[in-house]
Amino acid sequence: MEYCSVDNLIQREQYYLDTLKPEYNICTTAGSTLGKLHSLEAKDKISITKKGTNLAEANSFFGQTHSEESRERMAEAKLGRTLSDLTIEKLRAAQLGKKFTEEHKSNLSTAQPYRKDISVLDLNTGIETIYSSIAKAERSMGFPKDSIRANLRSKNKSPYKNRYEIKVV
Repeated sequence: MEYCSVDNLIQREQYYLDTLKPEYNICTTAGSTLGKLHSLEAKDKISITKKGTNLAEANSFFGQTHSEESRERMAEAKLGRTLSDLTIEKLRAAQLGKKFTEEHKSNLSTAQPYRKDISVLDLNTGIETIYSSIAKAERSMGFPKDSIRANLRSKNKSPYKNRYEIKVV
């Protein structure tokens, strides 16, 4: 046993970890749990004990809102922040292979701020179909990409392929 000041505790602990290399100490760095991985069982136990905590009145920020000054500072902190190429690649890799349900895809599509409902009237059959986005209409009808956007922007407003009358709903 060694007596030392509180200021030197971490340094002394690291010294003994390095020299003695104890087999029962999971963490190799004094004062840090970096590198220690919890088992799935331990993660489940932690999850169970944390469920329901920090909700409603138990949350220290419950019922409060950020001041306008705080909001401005948070906005300034995020301005100009860009993701590194490595971060972008990690985010992309995390999404690879994920399969979304049709309901989830529909929810994502509906949540888009610039999404437009499109009405496509088939002049030959008289059937009108409403699509939740321009891209969805193009895919369903087998139209080339951006063909509906081009038709909507055109000045003469003639039917697409002399058959389909397209308008934003």
